[in-house]
Amino acid sequence: MNQNIALPSRANRTPFYALAALAGGLMLSPFAYADVTAEERMSFTLRDGARISLSNVNGNVLIEGSDGQAVEMLVLKKAGSQEALDEIEIEIDESAGKLDIETRLPKSKGMLKSFFSGDADGASVEYSLSVPQGVELRDIVSVNGEIEIIGVRGNIEASTVNGAISLEGASGDLELATVNGAIRASMDALGASQDVDLESVNGGIRLDLPADSGARVDANTVNGGIGFSDFGLRADKGLVGRSLSGVIGDGSANLNINTVNGAINVSKH
Repeated sequence: MNQNIALPSRANRTPFYALAALAGGLMLSPFAYADVTAEERMSFTLRDGARISLSNVNGNVLIEGSDGQAVEMLVLKKAGSQEALDEIEIEIDESAGKLDIETRLPKSKGMLKSFFSGDADGASVEYSLSVPQGVELRDIVSVNGEIEIIGVRGNIEASTVNGAISLEGASGDLELATVNGAIRASMDALGASQDVDLESVNGGIRLDLPADSGARVDANTVNGGIGFSDFGLRADKGLVGRSLSGVIGDGSANLNINTVNGAINVSKH
């Protein structure tokens, strides 16, 4: 049985573990209010096999797969003053093979404002994107906000510090991680040497899989149960936490699920 529950670090991931205490204390404060808003719409065209990355600080991210090669993006900016709103910047680096989106918020003016709001006047940005279904999503990040991805078949990497991650209709490699939030994922396919890694520190993980899924499974939790009975697997209880190792179907994919505080539930759909 595997009793080492420490979540692995990855060099290419935003170091959100180190930000958790700061972001949780600052950005979830009730003193951060947004009174002024502005919308922007942008369009891009990507070739087959292109990748998209998005880095956000405060605000939710919604990405939906669609037919065609076009990317349609709606950006909703919010702030407590017009001055702060005008200082929000969306940096775009695009070509036929990639689209990189980075959010830059205005800096706080003064220690007290920084402590209560974390940025100037509670600035935030919400993103809604329609993207080609086969695109690769690499480093989709929101420090304070939820991430929802629907109908994207390419490989997906997404992480948050404070916020849930939900995903529907995936069939590629997955790497989903959050510090404070749940993960809910539904996959259309699992097999054929896919790699799926789901990690949370404070939050449960729920995964829905097709009945014909095939994977080598490794699941661990410190405080919480593990439910895998739909596929005939049962967890072992150790001195600390629970762990599960086994094979479903042909075992062709790799499935790793880890959480510290929260339950793990895997079911058929």
